[in-house]
Amino acid sequence: SWDRSIKGNRSDYEMNRRVISDIKMLRKEVDVVVLLPHWGYEFVNVPPYGLTLEAHSFIDAGVDLIIGSHPHVLQGMELYNNGMIFYSLGNFIFDMRARHTRYTTILDIKVQENSIKSFSYEPFVINNDFQPIRATDAQKNHIKELIDLSAAKITAPNRRELLDDDELYSYYEKQYKLSKIK
Repeated sequence: SWDRSIKGNRSDYEMNRRVISDIKMLRKEVDVVVLLPHWGYEFVNVPPYGLTLEAHSFIDAGVDLIIGSHPHVLQGMELYNNGMIFYSLGNFIFDMRARHTRYTTILDIKVQENSIKSFSYEPFVINNDFQPIRATDAQKNHIKELIDLSAAKITAPNRRELLDDDELYSYYEKQYKLSKIK
């Protein structure tokens, strides 16, 4: 459970402390700090609440940009304390058959004068040959809607309830079993 890192699982806590220590050291040596964590539950369009707290702790330590991977589906983004967090950009090249794992984006980040100035998404869809192709207008709208719905939950005042770890993990288990049955 991602909540363990917040509640005090010693190994998760120690790992988080080491990452934060590395971030603070790196922050002094570079212009922009980008973190690429492999995190979150597969097939779930929102991150668990504890993971969002972890992301915030990384931004507070000095990270400018976080680009997460692992869920195989699109998740939202948030701006937090002068940092950007993109929880998951979906799959780019992967051979998953489920339709909801076929939406993805390329993230375009503009860095100028030691800071991130802007970002944009370029939506893609994975075709039946498992190759990324540019999304149609309808697919772009669907991809934008998926990202926006997730982002709304991530930044909602009641996000702790919306991103409940146990409920998200149950959803992940159900989706995982369905993928194995197919």
